[in-house]
Amino acid sequence: MKKLIRNSAWLLPLLLLSVFVASSANADVIPTDQWVHFFSESSTLNGQPLPVGAIVDTYDPDGVHCGRFIVENTGQYGYLPVYLDDDLTPDVDEGADVNDTITVKINGVEADVLGPDDPVWIVNY
Repeated sequence: MKKLIRNSAWLLPLLLLSVFVASSANADVIPTDQWVHFFSESSTLNGQPLPVGAIVDTYDPDGVHCGRFIVENTGQYGYLPVYLDDDLTPDVDEGADVNDTITVKINGVEADVLGPDDPVWIVNY
């Protein structure tokens, strides 16, 4: 038994490293004091209205996860806050910058923008 424990001691650091890498790849949204709301009344997934429970995520061009919404009403999402990067923490990229093109993913799949609106972050101060 002692031999097995001694030989498998490398598993714990490997496990911790894999958990860290997985959590870094799916970093949580960091709320800031500035955001815009995204909203859709008629979104579809595979030609069908978005199902309740679908997850809508937003990302800035650097891949920063800047918003998340879980669908509560079929075919609709929002108000989904998409957070702006905080100027007070220059070493941390929490969200989008003004005029960034925002990528929207539904259940992890990049969504196509169909309609009159475009995925550009615009803020008026």
